[in-house]
Amino acid sequence: RAGPAMRRLPTVASGMVAAPDLVRALPSMLGNASALLGGKPRWPAPTFVRWVLTERCPLRCLHCDMGQVGAELDHEGRLEVARRLGRSRTWGVSLIGGEVATVKHLVRYAELLRAERKFVLIGLSGLAIERHLEGLIRADVDALVFSIDGATAASHDAFRGHPGLYDAVATAVARLRQLPGRRPRVQVRYTINRRNLHETEAFVRAWRGRVDNIILQIVQSNGLHTVRAAEQVLFRPEDRAELEAVLARLARDFPEL
Repeated sequence: RAGPAMRRLPTVASGMVAAPDLVRALPSMLGNASALLGGKPRWPAPTFVRWVLTERCPLRCLHCDMGQVGAELDHEGRLEVARRLGRSRTWGVSLIGGEVATVKHLVRYAELLRAERKFVLIGLSGLAIERHLEGLIRADVDALVFSIDGATAASHDAFRGHPGLYDAVATAVARLRQLPGRRPRVQVRYTINRRNLHETEAFVRAWRGRVDNIILQIVQSNGLHTVRAAEQVLFRPEDRAELEAVLARLARDFPEL
C-alpha cells in the first residue's frame, strides 16, 4: 500500500516530488525566498514553471470550457520556449493544456527539458495517450498526472464527454506501473464537485495502491477558464454539510491524503 510512502514525500505544483528531486530544487527555492524576504532583485528564474502548451481540447468536461482558442505557437516557437526553459535556472516544468496530447511534438519538448535535467511533470486526460506514452517513457519524464472525475468508467466518461477515456487511463497506468527500474511517478487528480461528491471515497479506494499519489481538488472558478456546467458542478450553500462529512471521512480513512 502506498499510503505511508506518500506521507513521507513533499508535494509541489499539485503533485508528488521525491526527496532527491527536491534537493535539486533547493538552490532555486532558497534564491527566490531570499530575494523575496530581502527585497533584492528577483532570482533569475522561478523555481517551477507551468507551461500551457495549448488551450485546444476536444473534450467537453463539465467543469471546464477550454477548447475555443485563437492563434498559438507553432512547432518552432515551442522549440524555442523549451530551449530557453532548458537553459534557464528554473528547476521544474509542468506541461499542461488544454489537452497536451493534441500537441504533435509533445515528446520532443519533454526530451529537450529532460536533457537539461529539468524536473518534468505532464498533466493528461488520457486522450490519445497511446500516441505519446512510449516516447514519454524514453524521454525519462519524472511524473505523469492523469485527471479522472468519476469512480467508474461510466460516470467519468459521461463527465468528460468521451467514451473509453477511463479505460485508456487505466491501461496506461497499468503499463507504467509494470516498468522495471526508474519510471515516471504516476498520479491521478480528482476534482471534487457537486456531481461526483458521492463517488469520492469510492474513487480513492479504486485507485489507492494502483498509483503513486492521489490528488483531490475542490472545483472552483479559477480565473483561467469558466465552468461549462456551473449549475451541475459548483457547490451551493446547502451542500456544505455533505461536503464536510465526506472530507471528514476521507481524513479519517485515508490519512495520507
